[in-house]
Amino acid sequence: MILDQQGDECRGRTVLSVRSLQALATRLASDAAQTRDSEVSLELTDDSGRLRASVRLPLALTAEPIPIPEQAQMIRAALIDGMFRLAERSVSAVDIRFDGARPARRGRVL
Repeated sequence: MILDQQGDECRGRTVLSVRSLQALATRLASDAAQTRDSEVSLELTDDSGRLRASVRLPLALTAEPIPIPEQAQMIRAALIDGMFRLAERSVSAVDIRFDGARPARRGRVL
């Protein structure tokens, strides 16, 4: 609970726009896929009060090959966990379409 200067409970609400949620989900997916945000196409839709994500991005080619199903699962986990942890939004499903391939990119942490 947060208190104001008089010791009363501070009230209000926090609203996240669709654009903000989209940007957050895009960053989570690009970090998990080790690619740039600009290479990720992501759409969020309503699924009975939860979010459903459709993601299109390049396959990450790493020095130590990671199986494609494992890469997809890492992206799903990053979106589901990250959206709940950072925005308190529940994601029901993440559909992933790999479109092309690129060398993996490292370095950024959300």
